[in-house]
Amino acid sequence: MPEPPTFYVNSINAQGGPFELTFDFGYRLGDEDFTPNVRVLMSWEHAKIMTGMIGQLVSEYEARVGTAIPDIQGTITETEAAK
Repeated sequence: MPEPPTFYVNSINAQGGPFELTFDFGYRLGDEDFTPNVRVLMSWEHAKIMTGMIGQLVSEYEARVGTAIPDIQGTITETEAAK
């Protein structure tokens, strides 16, 4: 099986429907418009599992480097999140 493509992303847009979540991962520089590179759809159940996995990885990273990653939750406006 060929290797999947690799992308560097620094921005994400997410939407939820009744059965799944849609994530658009992309790159944004300064005031440029968001440019999606890849779209990923997953079930709510898989998203919850992924949330736990990411949380564990972040906790391990913070323990290794000895500093906490700042929590920026709430700094993104609803307007920005809808773009």
